[in-house]
Amino acid sequence: MKLRSLASAILSGLLVLGTPTLASSVTLSAEVGGAAVAVRGNPASVRSPVQTGWFFTGGAWYYANAQGVTQHSRWLKDAGRWYYLSSSGAMATGWLKDGGSWYHLAANGAMAIGWVFTGGQWYYLSSSGAMATGWLKDGGNWYHLAPSGAMTAGWLQAGGQWYYLASSGEMVRGERLIDARFSTFDSSGAWLGYTPTDFVAINLATLNVRTGPGTSYGTLGTASRGQVFHRFASMNGWHKINFEGRTGWVSGSYTTTAAQSSPGWTAWPSSRPSPTASRVHVLNGNIPNEMCVIPFMPTHKIHCRAVNDLAALNVAYKARFGTNLPIDDWQYATFRSYADQVTVKNTIFTAFTATPGTSPHGWGLAIDFLEGSAYGYGSTIHNWLIANGPTYGWKLMPWHQQTGSLKEYWHFDHAR
Repeated sequence: MKLRSLASAILSGLLVLGTPTLASSVTLSAEVGGAAVAVRGNPASVRSPVQTGWFFTGGAWYYANAQGVTQHSRWLKDAGRWYYLSSSGAMATGWLKDGGSWYHLAANGAMAIGWVFTGGQWYYLSSSGAMATGWLKDGGNWYHLAPSGAMTAGWLQAGGQWYYLASSGEMVRGERLIDARFSTFDSSGAWLGYTPTDFVAINLATLNVRTGPGTSYGTLGTASRGQVFHRFASMNGWHKINFEGRTGWVSGSYTTTAAQSSPGWTAWPSSRPSPTASRVHVLNGNIPNEMCVIPFMPTHKIHCRAVNDLAALNVAYKARFGTNLPIDDWQYATFRSYADQVTVKNTIFTAFTATPGTSPHGWGLAIDFLEGSAYGYGSTIHNWLIANGPTYGWKLMPWHQQTGSLKEYWHFDHAR
């Protein structure tokens, strides 16, 4: 009788202790009257442990909150990153449309921000994660994203203007060789037209440059006598020009136009010019607005039509020699204004320097490399430049070669 009472008491104690969560059976033992008594139980109410946080099952990731409830149809921020749980609770990846906006979730489920390359296209996701469309400024450059979000490259017509987006997506400004023709774009990226074949020279001491073809338009600034600009179009006696990177108009009453092929007005010589016209210097050395900074040598400039070729040559040179092109850091090594040419001719190299107004440097189409045995005739570097320079439009002209009449191994001309 005592034994039965003790067993009942032990069983009652089990109920008081509660149901175990992990064990499938429980065994308790006690000694009664010198005999061991064992009581075994296997309650039907035993529960599995509560699942919280991320868990992987059925080939997908899920997330359960602190109460063990699996989340679904909602955004979740975890460890500083945003994730999206679908209606089934499975973590989303790839493209997702929510609330009218598109988002992109990486393979690990994290919401993308910034540039993303997927499906052979570049896209931009804003700080909120929403996919951008239309114009976008990033890192000082303008880009355009199509309605699909894909980054635009090539020609684009928008807002009544034409623009050109490089293969990198950057909007082009200034002058650029496109499809074997030079085009000019203003500072806003709007296409002004193909680089024209004639020019406008200012004849007045100071002439207003206006925003449209007439005196009723606002003023962009002033041009001075002797300045020369490309002429893109004419209307009602006014000429459309590229003025400091913007579209400007000047009155034809105070300007002179001249064709590219006219004597003394040759703008892009393919060889060393030997002009006879006394007005050649009107252009040569007086076109600073057509110069562009050399990307790898920002203290110097050359003509915008040649700068891309020089940059490409530099990439090839750097791949071979590990450094940038050895252009002389002398201030007159690249573009020379007319005044610079006078200085060089009269005070530095009087014997063989070109007559002011005739130098290829005045067109911004010549560069001088460093001098010395490491760069001279027959050197590894010089031989490489002679062999590879022409691929990018840069050549050592015959008269500058070792057998030429004006031996200047350091002087290369852009002649495309």
